Amino acid sequence: MGTGSCGRPWWPLLLLLLPLLGPAGASAQEDEDGDYEELVLAFLSEDDGPADVAQQVAIATFHRCAKDAWRLPGTYMVVLKEETHRSQTERTARRLQSRAARRGYLTKILHVFHDLFPGFLVKMSGDLLDLALRLPHVEYIEEDSSVFAQSIPWNLERIIPARYKANDYQPPNGGGLVEVYLLDTSIQSGHREIEGRVTVTDFENVPEEDGTRFHRQANKCESHGTHLAGVVSGRDAGVAKGTSLRSLRVLNCHGRGTVSSVLMGMEFIWKSQLAQPAGPLVVLLPLVGGHSRVLNAACQRLARAGVVLVAAAGNFRDDACLYSPASAPEVITVGATNAQDQPVTLGVLGTNFGLCVDLFAPGDNIIGASSDCSTCFASQSGTSQAAAHVAGCSSHWEAEDLGTHRQPMLRPRGQPGQCVGHQGASVHASCCHAPGLECKVKEHGVPGPAEKVAVACEEGWTLTGCSALPGGSLVLGAYPVDSMCVVRSQDVGAGGRTSEEAMAAIAICCRSRPLEQASSELQ
Repeated sequence: MGTGSCGRPWWPLLLLLLPLLGPAGASAQEDEDGDYEELVLAFLSEDDGPADVAQQVAIATFHRCAKDAWRLPGTYMVVLKEETHRSQTERTARRLQSRAARRGYLTKILHVFHDLFPGFLVKMSGDLLDLALRLPHVEYIEEDSSVFAQSIPWNLERIIPARYKANDYQPPNGGGLVEVYLLDTSIQSGHREIEGRVTVTDFENVPEEDGTRFHRQANKCESHGTHLAGVVSGRDAGVAKGTSLRSLRVLNCHGRGTVSSVLMGMEFIWKSQLAQPAGPLVVLLPLVGGHSRVLNAACQRLARAGVVLVAAAGNFRDDACLYSPASAPEVITVGATNAQDQPVTLGVLGTNFGLCVDLFAPGDNIIGASSDCSTCFASQSGTSQAAAHVAGCSSHWEAEDLGTHRQPMLRPRGQPGQCVGHQGASVHASCCHAPGLECKVKEHGVPGPAEKVAVACEEGWTLTGCSALPGGSLVLGAYPVDSMCVVRSQDVGAGGRTSEEAMAAIAICCRSRPLEQASSELQ
């Protein structure tokens, strides 16, 4: 009697009861892993059959810095698909921790991104990458890596309008409603050059200092940031005297930071702007790391919101397209020139070059505020200083030329007064329409290989932009020499060069017009 009933298989009855137990069972599992879907995946995946999950879940891609010495293994940015809901981001993070725990690994969620992009920063073993790449909603994962400051009064003479004499020029005080955000080291805000003009925000995210015997001397920790703040808005040596500047600390006393800390700083800016919109905004990124997909994507997101981003090209005498944020198309990437309008050389290194560089600015022996004392000045060189010049100029162009417009107005190619630039970004740094300013584009190219191609502005016109024809694989870079734009390439005998690969130099030439004439044309 009892034997017959016990001999029946019991599992069909359990399957019938599961739907009735659904709410309670799902609730218990949701508390542990985030949602009911995890209950199904748990039976199929880690313990029983990883191959089955591989067929169901698409594998995301993994990215890491091309330079081994700059990598930070053990810390990863997990980027989710753009449409991922806020709650799904947190569930994905909890799901990763739960699955890792089953394998005997500890993980730590260091930061969750909601505003700049959906994703999170996690500290975990590299052994868990395969598991993380198979999580739902994950688009890609990038290993964290280091970024570095890029610094190793003729400079103001190179950027004054043509209608002024060098000795008479006084940059306008203030940049209207424009604010410049500086992501750098800490700043000596009490220096007389920038006192009252710099707001030190409460954002600080920097890695530990290198070396156990390092002493955090304030003047050393604040050197790079203080100098750049002075270049942007200093009373005596600043490009845009009086421009409001906000400081975020993302670099330590050695001038080193991480991609993740820069991303958190950019998200801080994003949230600050949404909370208190304050008109046009310029973000200065005087730092460089290896090529980073997530950092470039964050720049794109800010640019779409109307933010002007200015970045250092880098001081590695290399192709700027190999570095971030310099390689981001939406960023104004700035190379450095010296007093002879030649690309800066810094020992065996020098300014980066190539198709990702939008323009060059003064970056050699630049005088600016020194953190040694509240009245001291110092000379520094590098593409950080060059980028600071453009950020200062951008604050003027935003306030004076764009007026009430938050975005520059691009005009079709060939029309008078057109705006030109690298993928619509460097229009801020070339020649957006402004009363009293007339600009045109001049091009000169050759159909076959050539070591150098040049095009010059006519007498009375000032060279304000210099670039190479996009697409040349062996172009070393474009740089200005007086009123001439020069493009150089690698040795014409180098392998890979084809006769169909044309070279061209593109110059933006501008001149001032009488205000009466400009006013009549605007009516």
